[in-house]
Amino acid sequence: QPQMAINEDLESIVGQITAGITDDHEKLRAIFEWVRDQVRYVAVSIGIGGYQPHPVSETMRNKYGDCKDMTTLLCAMGKVAGIEVYQALISTKPNGIPDTTLPSAVHFNHVIAYAPFVGDKGVWMDATEKTAAFGQLPWYDQGMPVLLVTPEGSGEIAITPRLTYMENRSEMTWRISLQKSGKAYIDGQINAYGTMANEMREKIYRATESEIEDWMTIYIEERASGSDLIACDVSGLSPVTDSLSITFAFESSHFARRVAENLIILPGEIARFDLADYFKNGERMQDIVLQFPSLRQINLIVDLPAGYMISEYARTDSMVSEFGRYKRTFSPSLDGFSILYQYELINERIPALKYRDFQTFLQYINIRDLDEIAMKPEFKDELPDYLRDMN
Repeated sequence: QPQMAINEDLESIVGQITAGITDDHEKLRAIFEWVRDQVRYVAVSIGIGGYQPHPVSETMRNKYGDCKDMTTLLCAMGKVAGIEVYQALISTKPNGIPDTTLPSAVHFNHVIAYAPFVGDKGVWMDATEKTAAFGQLPWYDQGMPVLLVTPEGSGEIAITPRLTYMENRSEMTWRISLQKSGKAYIDGQINAYGTMANEMREKIYRATESEIEDWMTIYIEERASGSDLIACDVSGLSPVTDSLSITFAFESSHFARRVAENLIILPGEIARFDLADYFKNGERMQDIVLQFPSLRQINLIVDLPAGYMISEYARTDSMVSEFGRYKRTFSPSLDGFSILYQYELINERIPALKYRDFQTFLQYINIRDLDEIAMKPEFKDELPDYLRDMN
């Protein structure tokens, strides 16, 4: 409590960043974003500094601090704005779930903040995570026990909220203009939400424009070799908002593989659901713990070259299991087709006893993602089978 002493500088800063704002939720957003964006996270624990935060006046003056310093500053600034904010000691996921039946100074390895009276369920905040939007915790803070510390010093064990797989989702769309040579021009867009947005934002948050283009080039090249990036634009990066949106355009010199006059593409290479590669062993002693549940959606919209028709295609397919769902939807049109992939992982933890079943689920997806789409230069008086139902 003595480290939270309020001075004129603190009152002045809070007054400036909340000027004209009457809603507590928006006031707290402005305070959180100021601490997140203006105070550097520097984790240095020397002596008592491993347990006691520095005075908020010092943290404000230096513009850096560790998790305790940044959370204490959030609490003090909230107090100036008339908003009660608690400190919360947390054991992050990599640190493990603490056994709180006995008191110990080493149960927790991190400190976050909680405003219990803002909104319907309160607002959780971790200002050390520069890529997390206001009101969202990073994956390593979600669903973990915390020790809430009230201004009076009383403690209460609570559980942090966890985003669902529907909230942690990414949606990628490619609009592909395919040429007879196998070359293609592609306009693409990625929209990421929740923790998926945080993780993607983490890769490019401090990158320069040229570094973002390099990252995007690698991202595309992994899915379509022989590609050249033409344009790229990012929104939701700074200021940090949910969602993160990336639009891009590129051309691929050999998007489709030519076999004689036929063209063949492998959509599964673009989708790149490679989770099965990490679970090749036949046995497992420990549970699998994923960072977070998620939903990935990939939609490929293909315009065929003039004079070409589909001769073989990846038919609509799906599988539902206790671990999630795989769905592939093939939709033909008169001048092309679209194919939509959906990969749902609904749980964070897969018990070791379910390991073989989980492998079976992943292997089913891998096999289906090997299905090709073949096109040939041929017209018939009669419509092909895949178009008959459309007429």
